Amino acid sequence: MILGALSFIFGGCCSTAYTLEAIVREYPKSGLLITFSQFVFIAIEGLLYFLLHNPSALKNPNVPRKRWMCIVFLFFSINVLNNVALGFDVSVPVHIILRSSGPLTTMSVGWMLANKKYTILQMISVAVLTIGVVISVLGNTNDIHVHMSSTTNFTIGFTILMVTQLLGAFMGLLMEDTYKKYNASWRESLFYTHAFSIPFFLPLLGSIRKQWMLLFTDSESSNLVLFGMPPAFWYICLNTLAQYLCVRGVNSLGSQSSALTVTIILNIRKFVSLCLSILLFGNRLSGPVVLGACLVFGSSATYAYSRPAVKAKTVGKNEKKNT
Repeated sequence: MILGALSFIFGGCCSTAYTLEAIVREYPKSGLLITFSQFVFIAIEGLLYFLLHNPSALKNPNVPRKRWMCIVFLFFSINVLNNVALGFDVSVPVHIILRSSGPLTTMSVGWMLANKKYTILQMISVAVLTIGVVISVLGNTNDIHVHMSSTTNFTIGFTILMVTQLLGAFMGLLMEDTYKKYNASWRESLFYTHAFSIPFFLPLLGSIRKQWMLLFTDSESSNLVLFGMPPAFWYICLNTLAQYLCVRGVNSLGSQSSALTVTIILNIRKFVSLCLSILLFGNRLSGPVVLGACLVFGSSATYAYSRPAVKAKTVGKNEKKNT
């Protein structure tokens, strides 16, 4: 079972990163369409699962629906903004690096709002992580070498990703409190966070439709059209399926292993995704970006090892949302 979960994580999550970069290289403004496809697919799968295996859970969830709506708003915002940021000159490698800076915002928000205490090793690891993020960002900025408008776009994209990190930290505190008060299963959490998010897409349907139509702009001149659909369409299908496998693998591993194991595996997975991005797409990262990446992933692993075992289980449930 654990080997199956690991295969889902490394196969699904790394495939998600690969297909995502393949799409945004040609259609950088397709983030909403990608996110919408993922949410609809996972929500439908969850609905079918409960209808076939546990229909009563749909009528009487362990967690009140109002509680889920608060979590869903944060969850939806984080996922949409993460994909939207790719349209602002933030490369996928740096996107991965910045999204790995969760311990920094988690520690800051936890210290300010929840009066949490941290060990010296944890604080040192987060300080090193912060330095790594700064080095990576500055390195990516120097690699752009384009007009000021692109530098401005990169600044916007970087700001968006930092906002998502803060929202993720708030959601983590809310999820931690939710798991303490209610006995929610990972299946319930997975279904409601995606199903309840779909109505939030309604005001964005116009943009989603434009992004969908954009996929067919060059379809007639492409030699890779399959069954009347352009390559980007099939990449989105693969991306959606890969995201489902990724989320399923993370949740499955979390139900069988300690939160510490899950955290370390996710850090390794992100590092593998970064390496694949460099190898498969020929991303040439400068020395500062490579150094920053090593600092980010190394300090993240140190932070995970330094967590108290008593609190690891609760925290791990929050972190597996940010894959």
